[in-house]
Amino acid sequence: MTNTIELEIALKRNKKTYQELANEIGISYQSLSLKANNKREFKAGEIMRIQKELNLTSHERDSIFFENKVD
Repeated sequence: MTNTIELEIALKRNKKTYQELANEIGISYQSLSLKANNKREFKAGEIMRIQKELNLTSHERDSIFFENKVD
């Protein structure tokens, strides 16, 4: 599951909106919103593009996208 709060913190730290991030990674705002709110899953390529656009460390990326996974 995506840690939506941590994603929003990263967006604010980079002074970006969901719309700007969606445009930068090549998906619609609606798709990004659904994924950020755990209605759909992010693809690996999208996660990598988000990491680049938000200047996330590997640890920050993992805390947003992977640490909340439940098997």
